[in-house]
Amino acid sequence: MDQWLLIENLYKHKRITHNELARLTSKDITTVSRIIELLVRKELVERQGSTDDRRKVFLQLTPEGVAKYKEVRPLVLEMRETGWRNLTEGISRR
Repeated sequence: MDQWLLIENLYKHKRITHNELARLTSKDITTVSRIIELLVRKELVERQGSTDDRRKVFLQLTPEGVAKYKEVRPLVLEMRETGWRNLTEGISRR
C-alpha cells in the first residue's frame, strides 16, 4: 500500500521532491526515502537533480512507472470499493 500511495502521488504531481511527497502522503522522510529506493530499483521512479539548487532532487515516474500506475489503478479502485461497500456512516449501537 505504501508503494502505491507514493506512485499515485507521483502520477498526480508529476515531479516533486522527497519532502513534498512525505508531506502529501503523511509519511516521514525516512519511510519515503526507503520506499523510493525500492521503486528506483524496480525502475518505476527516477531521481533528477535540480538545475537551480544542487541539493534538491526531484522524483518522477519513469515510463514504466506510468504504465504500472495505469495497470494497477483499476485493481486498487476495486479493492477500495469492496472495502467500503458494507460500511455505514456513524457508530452502530447495540
